[in-house]
Amino acid sequence: MSSAATDTPTRAVPAGRDLTLDLARVSCVVLVVFVHILFTGVGMAADGRLLIERTVEAQSWFVPASWIANIMPLFFVVGGYAARAGWRSAAARGDSADAFVRVRLVRLARPALPLFVFFTVALGVARLLPLDPALVDTIAIGVGSPLWFLAAYMIVQAAAPAMVRLHARFGGWVLVALLAAGVLVDAFRFVVVAGLWGIPSVPPTGY
Repeated sequence: MSSAATDTPTRAVPAGRDLTLDLARVSCVVLVVFVHILFTGVGMAADGRLLIERTVEAQSWFVPASWIANIMPLFFVVGGYAARAGWRSAAARGDSADAFVRVRLVRLARPALPLFVFFTVALGVARLLPLDPALVDTIAIGVGSPLWFLAAYMIVQAAAPAMVRLHARFGGWVLVALLAAGVLVDAFRFVVVAGLWGIPSVPPTGY
């Protein structure tokens, strides 16, 4: 056996680290990027104008397929497990909830800041060019809409210490309360105040 083979260091997995969860998170990110790339199609209209359309989303099979193949719940479940493990480690070290949340949010915000700066500059320049404002709006919505996930993920990360405590105290009743709150929020949005925000109302029977 050569000395090079014996001197090769082995990479140890940190204690308590589940590589299956890391694989699930990476797979989710890759699939999310791939699916969003499929959303947008670029072509030429009959009059020669640049046309941007959401071809896949317009297909009849897309909506039922999105309910079956939706990976966002898996993303949040895995993220929640990681947040709980991180909070338990931080609490064992004596870190406060404020310090834990600050570290988690900085980790999410730091790589996103250059992206926001780029989009701000690029879309600002596009507004100054002789381009169709509707086209610029379509592009802005297309590149910006997936970023809703970042805001939602930051909220659940910030709530992690409190939610872990509630789960330890009340168990599955926390999930029941969250489900009830989600139903109430959707019902209030679609049935009660939809008209105020310009959202088409959904009759209670249809809802």
